[in-house]
Amino acid sequence: MRKAYKTCLALLAVVWLLGCLLPFTTTAAPSIERYGRSVLQRMDKSGRLAEAYDVLADGAVKAQGAIAMPTGNKAITQDELAKVFDAFYSDHPECFWINGGFSMKLQGGAVQSVTPNNSFKETTFSKAKQAFDSRTAELIKGLSGKSDYDKAKLLHDRLAAVVEYQPTSNDQNAYGALVEGKAVCTGYARSYQHLLQQVGISAWLVSGRSVSPTTGKVENHAWTAAKLDGDWYYTDVTWDDQGEDLFYAYFDLNGKQMAEDHVADTFADYLPQANATADNYFVHNNGIITGFDADKLAKLLKEGNMTARVYVNGDKGNFEAALRDESTMRKVLAKLGYGSNVGYSWSEKTLGHEVILTIHVDGDPTTQKGNATTTTKEKGTAATTVKGKPTTSKAGGGKGTAVRPDASTDTTTTALEEGTAVSEEGAPVTNAPSSVPEEEDAVSYEDTAGDSVSRADSEKRSGNNVVTIIVLAAAVVVAGGAAGLVLALRRR
Repeated sequence: MRKAYKTCLALLAVVWLLGCLLPFTTTAAPSIERYGRSVLQRMDKSGRLAEAYDVLADGAVKAQGAIAMPTGNKAITQDELAKVFDAFYSDHPECFWINGGFSMKLQGGAVQSVTPNNSFKETTFSKAKQAFDSRTAELIKGLSGKSDYDKAKLLHDRLAAVVEYQPTSNDQNAYGALVEGKAVCTGYARSYQHLLQQVGISAWLVSGRSVSPTTGKVENHAWTAAKLDGDWYYTDVTWDDQGEDLFYAYFDLNGKQMAEDHVADTFADYLPQANATADNYFVHNNGIITGFDADKLAKLLKEGNMTARVYVNGDKGNFEAALRDESTMRKVLAKLGYGSNVGYSWSEKTLGHEVILTIHVDGDPTTQKGNATTTTKEKGTAATTVKGKPTTSKAGGGKGTAVRPDASTDTTTTALEEGTAVSEEGAPVTNAPSSVPEEEDAVSYEDTAGDSVSRADSEKRSGNNVVTIIVLAAAVVVAGGAAGLVLALRRR
C-alpha cells in the first residue's frame, strides 16, 4: 500500500508539473460561431479551407511552433493559406501572442507546415498568459445571466474605462489593451471581441479604413462585428472612447450606418449582414431624433437630469442650428416647466450622429416659474484632443439674445468612398490603385528546395515561440514519471 501511495504521488507530481509547463492552456470560451471559418466554408464548398483552418487553429491556440498542415487532396496552396490565416486571425483574439505574421514550408506548391510569428519571449510568455486570463476574468465578472445587449454595452463601457489610446509594442493585440491598458484601433477591436466571446457572444474582427474624427481623413482602421440576439451589429469602441467622454455613436450600428464612414478591406465581400436595429443604444433608449423635436428632447432631458443623448437621424447641422435659436430652446424649457424669462446655458459634445446636450438653468423649477430674473451666459468653444481623437464641445445660453457657437470647431467629415487608397500615415493617396494592400501582408518568398516562405507583419514584432522548451521539458517529466512508475511496479 505504501508503494502504491508513493506511485500515486509521483503521478500527481507529473500532472502538476505538466500544468506548470503548459501555460498556454486556456479556459475555453462558451460555444460560439467562428465567423471567419464560416466565410471559408462559403468560399470553398469542398471543405478543404475549413479543415486547414481547424488544424491551424488547434495548433495556434496551443501555442505550437511549426503546425503540420493537411496533405494529399486536402493540401492547400500558399494563396489559400493567406485566406485561412486571415480567417483564423480575425476569429481568435485570445491568441494575443500571434502578431499577424507567419512562415511556412512548401513542397511542390503545397503548404507542408505553418509557424505563426510569436511576439512574446518564452521567458515572459507564461506570466503574460496568466495576467491576460486574470484580467479577462475581472472584466467579464457579473455578466452571467444578462441579456446580449447588456453584456455588449457593459463590456463596451468597461473596456473604454481601462484602455488609453496610445501606441506601444503591444498596441495591436488584446494583451496590450487589457493588461497594459494601452492600445490603438486593432487592440481595442480585438480586446472587445475577446471579451464578447468569453461571455458567449460570437464576434469578428473587421479590418479596413475609416474617417478619422481627428483629421477627417481616411485612415487604416479596425472595428468589431458582434452577433447579439441572433443579429449582427458593428461597434467601434476606439472612436466611442473619447477619454473623459464615452459615446455610443458607434455602438451596435447596422451595416448601412457603419458604412457611412467605415469600409472593410479584408473579406469585404463576405461581411456579416447587419440589418437589425433592436440592440442599438439609441433604439433601446428611445434616443433617435429626426429634426428638432422639442417634446422628445424635453423628455430625454428630464430622464437624464438635464443631459440628453440623442442620435440625430438626418442633418445634424440643422439640429445644432436649432440649439442656437433661443426661441426654439425656450420651447424645450417650457415643456420642462420653466418660465419664459429664466436664464439658462447649454453645452453639447458630438461624435458622428450623436449629440450629448446638457442644459443648465439658473435656480430650480419651483422658484423660476414666472421669475423675470435672467442671466446671459457667454459662449465658449473648445476642441480638445484626447487619446489622439478630438471631442468637439460647444456652449451657449441666453435670455433675449441667442448665442451662436463658433462653427469652426466642428470636426470635418469626409465621405469615405469604396476603393479610397491611403498612405501609411492615413492620408488619402491620389492616383493610387483602388486596391489597398493590408499593412501586415509584407510577404517575402524564398524560392528554394524545401521552400521556406514567410509573411511578416511590418508593424509588429516577431519573437521566439515557447513550444520547443515546453515540449522538451514535458517529455523529460513524463519520461521520469513513467520510469518511476515502472520501478515502483517492479519492486512491488
